[in-house]
Amino acid sequence: MGDSGEMQERPAGQPSNSLAAAADLITGWITVTTASMVPLIRPHDDVELRLARPHPGDVILVGHAGTLLLHRVLRRDAAGLWLGGDATASWEGPFADQAWPVVVAVRRGGQVQHVSKGLLAYGMAQLLPGWAHRPFVRRVVGKLCRLLSPGQD
Repeated sequence: MGDSGEMQERPAGQPSNSLAAAADLITGWITVTTASMVPLIRPHDDVELRLARPHPGDVILVGHAGTLLLHRVLRRDAAGLWLGGDATASWEGPFADQAWPVVVAVRRGGQVQHVSKGLLAYGMAQLLPGWAHRPFVRRVVGKLCRLLSPGQD
């Protein structure tokens, strides 16, 4: 992720020793540097983030293993939120079921497209049946998306 996001003040008593620890407070525009969300979000796209309680299908920013992840909420259960990139085969989680930075717009080539539930619905979490979330199927779909997405570096 780029460093163009705005940081809000962290509530008292919460550590702020790394960017990943503060991911739940990042809002504004940031630049995407990875291809894990292709084709919806591509490297070098800017995304606008707003704090909200995410729902399955939303794309959110979280801190994980010392880095930032911009991934889709695939499932919500008693343990929390389970995430995955549209172009990856792995799931991460559980993450706390709380307000996170949610993608509300994507800027590519100077044009801004506001993210709606309709746009998110074509993502794997909303479009494909449960069997399609198996790692092998997700890996194949991810590779196809990367091959079919024009303008990838």
